[in-house]
Amino acid sequence: MGVRVVAVAFAAVALIAGACGQEPKSADVLYEAEQVLLRDCMRRNGFEFWIAAKAEPPRAFPYVLDDPAWARKHGYGLDGAYELERAREDDPNQRYFRGLDLKRRNAALTALNGDTREGLRVSLPNGATITRSDRGCTSEAQRVLYEDLPTWYRVMRLTDSLNEHRHSLVLQDERYRAAIAPWARCMRDSGHDIAGPAESRSTLPPRGAPGAGEAERRLAEQEASCALSSGLAATARQLDEQYRRRIQDTYRADIETRQRLESAARARAQDIVAAAS
Repeated sequence: MGVRVVAVAFAAVALIAGACGQEPKSADVLYEAEQVLLRDCMRRNGFEFWIAAKAEPPRAFPYVLDDPAWARKHGYGLDGAYELERAREDDPNQRYFRGLDLKRRNAALTALNGDTREGLRVSLPNGATITRSDRGCTSEAQRVLYEDLPTWYRVMRLTDSLNEHRHSLVLQDERYRAAIAPWARCMRDSGHDIAGPAESRSTLPPRGAPGAGEAERRLAEQEASCALSSGLAATARQLDEQYRRRIQDTYRADIETRQRLESAARARAQDIVAAAS
């Protein structure tokens, strides 16, 4: 059972960066420095690479839309999601790769990502194991910044997965599922026969149809209103906080290791960005 990932985060969500104590500006300089290193490495390999602005993640409601004022203005955030997708398609690096012939494109991707899928490995809380090459410009850039690449890759991918892991635990919790019933009754009483928040969007008219935007906003606002009045939002918030604390305790060593590596990389990142200015 899953709820949309489009509209964008639940009011109680604490990003793992916040758990690490990382300030937004620190994250920005690390991102920018990695982009500079990627550009320089790709150029050394004979390819172009543009430093991309860091995309702001859309606001997400992983359990139920619980902000009526936001819903009244944005609906489920579908316009923002489409704009984000268009921005990805218009990214100069993506356009560049698409414009290369097949042989040259494969060579560029190998330069960027390495020539093998093995080398770096991490097991995630959901049981999946993911790997990445320890070669190529991406690994080179992260090795320069964080020095201990295998450790960085492991804690980066693991901590990046913790929000999704928490969301999954909440959605599977019987207390969350039980709280959906009064929400569904509230929605039904308002004229929307919807079993749960995960099904809301499927009832909307097709994008571009007459009145589709207004229908989206009305339904989203009603969902948010019912989330508050039925208690579903409060239940989800409590469960989210409960699992957040549990996950932070379980993975505290990994979170602190990431924090340590990022803190040590900050001065290097600032020097890299300053030299590129």
